[in-house]
Amino acid sequence: MAIPNQDNSAETNELPQPWQLLESDPAIFTCLLRDLGVEGGQVEEVVSLDEEMLRDLGPAYGLIFLFRWTDQDTDETELDGVPPKGMFFANQVTDNACATQALLSVVLNSPQLRLSRELEVFKEFCEDITPPFRGLALANHSTFRKAHNSFARVSPLPFREYSIPHMVFKEAAIRKNKNVKKPKNKQKRSESPESDENGVYHFISFMPFDGKVWEVDGLKRAPILLGNVRIDNEWLMVALPAIRKRMDHNTTRRYVKDEITFSLMAIVQSKELQIKSVISDLNGFCDATEEKLQEIKPDWRTSFLSQWVIDRSAGLSIAEFHQNTFMSMEAIKNATADQAKLLAAAWVNGREKLEVQHRLLEEEKTKVKQYENANDRRRHNLDPFIQAFLRKLGDEGRLKQKILE
Repeated sequence: MAIPNQDNSAETNELPQPWQLLESDPAIFTCLLRDLGVEGGQVEEVVSLDEEMLRDLGPAYGLIFLFRWTDQDTDETELDGVPPKGMFFANQVTDNACATQALLSVVLNSPQLRLSRELEVFKEFCEDITPPFRGLALANHSTFRKAHNSFARVSPLPFREYSIPHMVFKEAAIRKNKNVKKPKNKQKRSESPESDENGVYHFISFMPFDGKVWEVDGLKRAPILLGNVRIDNEWLMVALPAIRKRMDHNTTRRYVKDEITFSLMAIVQSKELQIKSVISDLNGFCDATEEKLQEIKPDWRTSFLSQWVIDRSAGLSIAEFHQNTFMSMEAIKNATADQAKLLAAAWVNGREKLEVQHRLLEEEKTKVKQYENANDRRRHNLDPFIQAFLRKLGDEGRLKQKILE
């Protein structure tokens, strides 16, 4: 089988553009998902590890964790050695590719997501090759790299890169050549901010696969098994201890004061799809209710809606009444004329919920549009404007005053 969508730089005499640094931003990762050819998913920022908030994410397919990498992260004592059968796992073999690699590690192991033909071909190609060669195929995939790089900031100013730490290559060489001995007197790692000045950041992912929960890091030779899971979204609770451990580990390192050294995002089912599914269910509920009301009490609109549907004799408040007006489809089907008033209340309640869901849908569409606008601004190089603006202030003698203010 031919290697899918590899660079043809040798034919064009052009050097391929290297992978660029990406920020940990749900706007970037949501749009990157789309550009990579994934449908049905989006990325949300996780601002709390509260269990209820995690469950509110809806169907979650994976987590992407960004943290500050150090040589201590080469420890592989928790590894079993090889990835489980059927899992897509690739080693990272090039700098700055960890963002897309962490994303694809979840996407290519989530059958709930719809993949483009190009992604399907890539996944099929990788089935019979080893993780290092999968990483090489990913790193040289022009579509993946171009999609990734399209979200990098355009600026001549230097940014800290997500480089592959040299220690990883050193450890790999030791594993490969058993004649190479590890140094006996390993220098104790300094915790001073200066010693970590050249530190790098790295993306990894957490995900469920085949009834188990895994931590997936392309810089390790295999994924780490965290535990078993039986219920869909309960896998998040299994991943929590490992995430908290990494957060605590990063927090206790004395880097720069008040520096944030990690972030967490979740790959979830598209909110638009979730809302549309609720709208579809509510439409079905309201249609069935209205049809039954027409059958058992044709004048239900004039009888009930004009005077509102609150059973005042029972002393129910509006809020209490609404809580007691949900009916199952089976109950609607078997409703009698005596239940017409309750049925009308259920219809009103359903229509109100529909209005709420339509508002949420519009808000979600607006958010996606804002994501696209933010990414457009990110791609635009504002440095020439800023430099010209500052130069103009200096020429007019106002720059020093602005600085002092």
